[in-house]
Amino acid sequence: WGHLGVVQCLLDRGADIDAIRQTLGTLLQAALEGGHFDVADVLLSRGAEIDKRWTMFGSCLQVFSERGNIKTVEFLLQRGANVEDCGGENGNALQVACNAGHIDIVKLLLDSGADVRSRGRNIGNALQAASLAGHLDIVKLLVHRGIGVDEADGNSETALCLAAKNGDEHMMNFLLQQGAKVDGKFILSGDRPDNLESGGEVGRDENLVAIPLHLASVHGHESGVSILLQNGANVHAKGKLRLK
Repeated sequence: WGHLGVVQCLLDRGADIDAIRQTLGTLLQAALEGGHFDVADVLLSRGAEIDKRWTMFGSCLQVFSERGNIKTVEFLLQRGANVEDCGGENGNALQVACNAGHIDIVKLLLDSGADVRSRGRNIGNALQAASLAGHLDIVKLLVHRGIGVDEADGNSETALCLAAKNGDEHMMNFLLQQGAKVDGKFILSGDRPDNLESGGEVGRDENLVAIPLHLASVHGHESGVSILLQNGANVHAKGKLRLK
């Protein structure tokens, strides 16, 4: 609504500047939601917390990065929002922007100091988040900015695993061309076993979930299976497949 005078009057009379409403979030978020940057500036000048988190959605920077509102993201960054804040259930601003496919915001966040290798939450690191959603242009950008193609948060799938599960042939080809391990594994707990490439026994094989070939096969992606085999996937690799 953007009624600046009313906002100032209420603040003068003791209104809680960091109050959170279930549907609108913080006062700062409500102002930004309507594009009222003048009101947002007043709130910040009066002490509003720029990184105040709104339940599972995180801070304003995370919310508007996920929505693709670059003007608001620029506003927040210029006023000191923490680019690495990871209060939302899906991770930090970079990770949610990668997952949502907003490459312009991804570039802005990286140029503003976001760590391309930061650990994530529900959707993994930036590379995992982009690969999961099939955003090849963003995956290429992240690799160019320094993230390793096999980097994955602990106990989670590599980007190639995600691409194989989704049957994303273009993503798989790119990752393999960049050196992704064709038999790259992800582990639920414990240390990564060393002898799976030869199909050997593993002391804690209950921890092994799958490799890309398992995932492409079980999801019926014939072309994906062919790509992996052509790139040397071990058809004899063993493990306990568990679908999530």
